[in-house]
Amino acid sequence: MTVLVLEASTSSAKAMVYDKERGVLAEHTIPYGSSVGNVYAQDAAEVFEAVLKAGCKTAAGFDVDAMSIVGAWHTILRCDQHMDPIGKVYTWASLDASDIAARLRKDESFTRHVYESTGCMVHALYPVLKLFYLKENGLLSENCLFTELGSYIFFRLTGERLSTACLLSGSGFFSYKEWDIDSLILERLGLGRTQFGALAGHEDVRPLTAGMANRLGIKAGIPVVPAMPDGGMNQVGSGALSGGVMTLSVGSSAALRLSCDHPVTSPERETWCYRAPGTYLCGAATQGATSSVDWFAKNVAAGRFSYRELDKAAQFAEDAPVFLPFLFGERCPGWQDDRSGGFFGVTGSHTYRELYYAVLEGVLMNIFQCYQALCKLAGSPKEIRVSGGILKSPVWTRMLCDVLGREIFISQNEQASLLGGAVLALHAAGDWPDITQVPAQGHIFAPDAGKREFYEYRFRRYLGYYHQSGKERLL
Repeated sequence: MTVLVLEASTSSAKAMVYDKERGVLAEHTIPYGSSVGNVYAQDAAEVFEAVLKAGCKTAAGFDVDAMSIVGAWHTILRCDQHMDPIGKVYTWASLDASDIAARLRKDESFTRHVYESTGCMVHALYPVLKLFYLKENGLLSENCLFTELGSYIFFRLTGERLSTACLLSGSGFFSYKEWDIDSLILERLGLGRTQFGALAGHEDVRPLTAGMANRLGIKAGIPVVPAMPDGGMNQVGSGALSGGVMTLSVGSSAALRLSCDHPVTSPERETWCYRAPGTYLCGAATQGATSSVDWFAKNVAAGRFSYRELDKAAQFAEDAPVFLPFLFGERCPGWQDDRSGGFFGVTGSHTYRELYYAVLEGVLMNIFQCYQALCKLAGSPKEIRVSGGILKSPVWTRMLCDVLGREIFISQNEQASLLGGAVLALHAAGDWPDITQVPAQGHIFAPDAGKREFYEYRFRRYLGYYHQSGKERLL
């Protein structure tokens, strides 16, 4: 049985054709063009066209039996009553609501309610803060409909307005206690429940319409799994829905996740808790990862070097400055959405080599902060499975292993979220009975014990600047 998975990530449209017996049969990634927009706000219709293009190219020549949709967590789109977009899709990177978030966080009762009810901190990255921003600017009304980018794509393919608990769990307005949109938040926003999609699970499939089947070049009527989040699908595709396995995906941002059988939140509010199929995910995330690397390559190195050349140069960097990777604000552990990043301890002897090394290391130090917070809450994992863009850089991957000071399992399939989507599509078609049973393929990296003292020193230095700059930011 063969399935097609479509994914709308933050920076590109992706598609995969997968067969349970033969594995990945075809896969394509199409970076978004300028017509889509930027990392902060995107044109939903243009994203949809890019996803269709990737799907059509990938599915060509295959007899597809089922489909699934993967979308990024933390998106929100305003639509009219016909589900035509009004304005752009807001992504996690849009921090226009930072001032509102800071103001709401002063209300301890409301902040505690949101965190304990939804598993999300009051932070500008979350769609709920985008809604408060729209309200303050007079852009909410009873005639608006709201959806996530992935669910918008599902609607275009099936004509059904559904939202999954898994995708909604990254919004900041889905209550685990009510198992629905949080009633207090709806009241504060002045919105009604019908303005959001009907709640669905991963088994609530809908048939692909004839028109969309024609555009994709596949048969009509096949089951389409409602949109699921990229992070949740990463957990499925990595075979980590149970068993104390931590996943670490490092893309535009980075996230660490552990499956748990009930919602888990941190007393210090350093972590988050979202939903995946059949389980909860206790996690922590950074706001910047490869996005910080791209910023350096394009804006500091001004495109003079390839990523391979920069990686090679970073191997020979010594006594590098410290980099705080908060170019797009901070998520975990401090949740300062208006925080800024930058280099600390720069001297006249430093070159692009040391600066680039500092960027790579700074991202990993923030990841290590998240790792420590998650271990403090849920215990040390028995295994860490890594996926994402970081695997394109052997230098950065080696650094990650040494910073964590633990063996890491390198997934053979970089696109674990697409594989997770394939598993759900096969499950919907009756060809994958147990979605928790996904074999992991890859190899293990072991840390260099000789680097432990060095990175302990570098982490202490990082923390010094982290706490110093945080205090200055709060003044």
